[in-house]
Amino acid sequence: MPEPQRERVLAAVQTRLEGIHSDLGFYTTPTLVTRTLRSIQQYNEFPVIGIGPADDTTLILHAQRQAYLDNFTFWTRGYVKGNDTVSSATWFERLWDDIVRRILQSPNLDGTLGPQVVRPGRFQVDLRDGDFAAFAQYWTAQLIQSFEVVE
Repeated sequence: MPEPQRERVLAAVQTRLEGIHSDLGFYTTPTLVTRTLRSIQQYNEFPVIGIGPADDTTLILHAQRQAYLDNFTFWTRGYVKGNDTVSSATWFERLWDDIVRRILQSPNLDGTLGPQVVRPGRFQVDLRDGDFAAFAQYWTAQLIQSFEVVE
């Protein structure tokens, strides 16, 4: 049995973000892209990108009751640390730009979503504290799920 569609979306996002590299025209080369993000204080090397499901996903049943629309919301989080030459605020903006550009370069996640696309949602600053900065960018993928009705 294939993986659930939501899992395939998260895996595709991770694969896309692992393609961020300064040699390819991006600002950063992340040291880690992970689905098991810990607190920023637990990392020694930066930047770090995390991916995970958000809390505000909704399901809408179609009229025929054999399919539903899954407005699957997920987040990408970025952790950065400033250094002697570049502030955390600058790294913050660079990493956010890299993440958004990389996902929107293939909004159907390299075919994972078929004709559907991910759409950017709200942006949230998690931390701006001297040397460290963290943010969350939320996304929505509309997934049409079909199933058999057993009566």
